[in-house]
Amino acid sequence: MGGVFARVLLILFIVGIIHGALPLIGDNAFSHRQIADEKKLSYLQFNTELSWVGQSLPHGSVIATDPLTAYAIAAFTPHYVVCTFDQHAPPNDTRLAERIQATRDISSPHVPIDRTIELLAHHRATHVILNTRFPRGLVLEYWAMDPTIFPAARLKFESHPSSFKLIYDRDDFVVFEWTGMPVTATPTTRPFVLDDIPIQGFTRVGDDAGEATLEAYALGDTIASRGGALDLYVIWSGKQDYPMRNYVVVTRFNHKDPELPLGGRPFDKITRKIKERMIGRRFRFTDHHKIRSGFQGPDTWQPGDLVLDEFHVKIPLDVVPGRYRVSVKLMSKSHQPTYRLRDYFVDDDLFEGLPIHTISIE
Repeated sequence: MGGVFARVLLILFIVGIIHGALPLIGDNAFSHRQIADEKKLSYLQFNTELSWVGQSLPHGSVIATDPLTAYAIAAFTPHYVVCTFDQHAPPNDTRLAERIQATRDISSPHVPIDRTIELLAHHRATHVILNTRFPRGLVLEYWAMDPTIFPAARLKFESHPSSFKLIYDRDDFVVFEWTGMPVTATPTTRPFVLDDIPIQGFTRVGDDAGEATLEAYALGDTIASRGGALDLYVIWSGKQDYPMRNYVVVTRFNHKDPELPLGGRPFDKITRKIKERMIGRRFRFTDHHKIRSGFQGPDTWQPGDLVLDEFHVKIPLDVVPGRYRVSVKLMSKSHQPTYRLRDYFVDDDLFEGLPIHTISIE
């Protein structure tokens, strides 16, 4: 009996040592840095507001909001949401794409108010929450509330006070109660849709770049610095009617002369990665973004639209200076992409797009 007790004490002692040591050892789920990073991405950013929503709204309210806020509301309040967070929907929810699209269009300043009310009524929503209390640069699937869009989204509801009563307003977290009162339809603007391709500054292309046509592009500069950023402007047009999907614009930067052994043959991606590991710097980097944070994805385009996509790419500090070929591609990306065998071995992979220009990185 004493031997068993001693072994139990030994096991508890070892567990205690591991539990105490894990936060101090590198990157793991219990490390101090990992916990701090998790808190930056958590609902703690708007915990006070979340508590107010849970305690002040009628029990069982149905709320239309962005994916991250919806995730927290469903988890920590007694209320319902029009759509849960992207892929966290129940497996048997056959209307997931419809719900994702509905919550985006309800919040979108580019969707008319009468259509917004139709969506609220269809999904039996009682409240709308607009929230930008998230870490900057956070990229979600499908769409996310954007601080640059927030003022126009808020104005959309404030312009109709008889139908949308502002009941909470604190630090870019606002709650509107839908009263059910009818509204008069008002026109909406689409400033990102051009009448024609600008004559100055843009280079015409007109070629397929993934799932859309890249009509033209412009660069803020052709010289960039490590640690800096590069502004890009791309004009897209559609090739089809687009369903609601997770559309991503992929911008790829490839060093034009990485000087790989044997020219990288037979598998240039493997050869490149080995050399990068040896020298501690990269010859390639990739940026992913959504057009206006998903508010102007291809499923919102109308026939003939010329859609201006303005974005900037941060240049990593650990890239090798030199000339880089810039390529762009618009694609629908699943939560778990199905990669081809070649994607693991050659640089001409799933994310390689249409080459548009060459820049210098210093």
